[in-house]
Amino acid sequence: MKKLALALIFLFFVPFVTAEIDVLTQAEDFYNINERIPVKIVVAHTQEEDGFVKAGAICDNANLDYFVSPILLKTSPQELTIPDLKLTKTMAGKCSLEISLLDSSNALIEKEVVKVFEISSELILSTSLNKDTLSPGEELKIKGDLKNIRGELLDKGQVKIFLDENEFSTELNKGEFSYTYSIPSNIKSNSHSLKISYEDGFENKASKEFSIFIAPRPSKLKILINKLDFLPDDQITIESLLYDQADDLMENDAEIKVYGPDGKLSRQGTNKLDFNLEDHALPGSWVIKASTDEFKVESTFNVAEVKKVEVYVEDGIVYVRNIGNVPYDDEVEVKAIGEDGKEFTKRVQVDPSESRIIKLSDELKEGIYNLNLATNGEAKSFEEVSVPESDDPLYVTGKSVSNTINDLIDKPLLLFAILLAIILGGYFTIRNRRIKQFRKEKEIQQGYTRAREIEQQKIKQGITPRKFNINKDEAKDFTSQMLKRMDEKRQNNENPSSKSRRDEDNKPGLFGMFN
Repeated sequence: MKKLALALIFLFFVPFVTAEIDVLTQAEDFYNINERIPVKIVVAHTQEEDGFVKAGAICDNANLDYFVSPILLKTSPQELTIPDLKLTKTMAGKCSLEISLLDSSNALIEKEVVKVFEISSELILSTSLNKDTLSPGEELKIKGDLKNIRGELLDKGQVKIFLDENEFSTELNKGEFSYTYSIPSNIKSNSHSLKISYEDGFENKASKEFSIFIAPRPSKLKILINKLDFLPDDQITIESLLYDQADDLMENDAEIKVYGPDGKLSRQGTNKLDFNLEDHALPGSWVIKASTDEFKVESTFNVAEVKKVEVYVEDGIVYVRNIGNVPYDDEVEVKAIGEDGKEFTKRVQVDPSESRIIKLSDELKEGIYNLNLATNGEAKSFEEVSVPESDDPLYVTGKSVSNTINDLIDKPLLLFAILLAIILGGYFTIRNRRIKQFRKEKEIQQGYTRAREIEQQKIKQGITPRKFNINKDEAKDFTSQMLKRMDEKRQNNENPSSKSRRDEDNKPGLFGMFN
């Protein structure tokens, strides 16, 4: 009894295998949309009976029984071909393919899971560029290939290429493609978007995006100036403008030089100059030169002539300053209103940025005046201008002499003393001159006498006097100099202090060696 009970329990828990399903085809792990999965199976049953064979796809987003067919189940194996499973967009994601055998009452006899796989719309696109930085006029070469999700080359299709808003296309050849694009000569500089894409009509697609850089190519250089006509002290702004192949501005370090009408360099810099003209900027046509390695351009602007002076009064002096840019040569009209007032004109010539003065004391007497000054059509008034006493030497000397004479008239004793001093001074001066003349003549006579005595002594001693080939004038000059030296020696003996001073004053210089 125990053994029988154990056998019944074993039979209860072990299922009975009444049918068998074997899958003959090998399914893949990944598929793209619109691909097909063929299925072949072999079925066998423990007994013959009518039933059904069913194929279905159980997916993340949908369940599909795509094939049901009646079948006579036999005890011998029989091969069945199930129609291909066409994968649709709604099936995208993970799916399992299942085969089921049912009896005539639709009860499940056997079920087999053929494969668990994934459906995707993604394709594999591989591309390469010959370079990603190009210049206008160069060629961009694109090549690549296209594969399904399993890495198998696609047979055919059209690849599209988008460069910014421009679209081009090329055909697949055994899964590969290539395209050559000539960069336009006027293409815009800097970054451009490049997109390569493929789509097969079933929403299987692939794309890649790139950024290519177009190096700017300078095409022209211009000079921009805020205006063409200027006055001295106006602000001037000069800028160099460098354009690329697409007529777009690009950065530049152009050298800018500004030359005046005299041809001299006034300003220089790079890219941009911003400065004020001097208040005496030369009138005429100024030249701007801008240059880079590729271009040199010139432009001009004009500075108008300004004839203008600034007039002001300070300490009794009228100052006329040229604040224009041309030499000023005109008359200044002065109208002085006061007790000794008068009108006069002075011609003034003054160069730009220089000044000239008019001394009112040369024309007006000392006092307070109201002045009206007019020049170059402009008038200006000054009130309570103090004019000092004139510093003209003739005026000062005449006035001093006049004042001195008046003082002497008022003081007769002082006048008598001055006249007596003048008379005595004159007398002693004349007397000293006569005494010096008398002494000089006496010494000359003594010199002649001594010379004759020496000559007579030499004759008595038998010494023949030397004869010099000189004339009377030369002899007289020699004698005069000898006597002069004797006179100086005598005076030095009389006054030793004066001798030392004369020696100091008469030190021989460079030419003393010839004395």
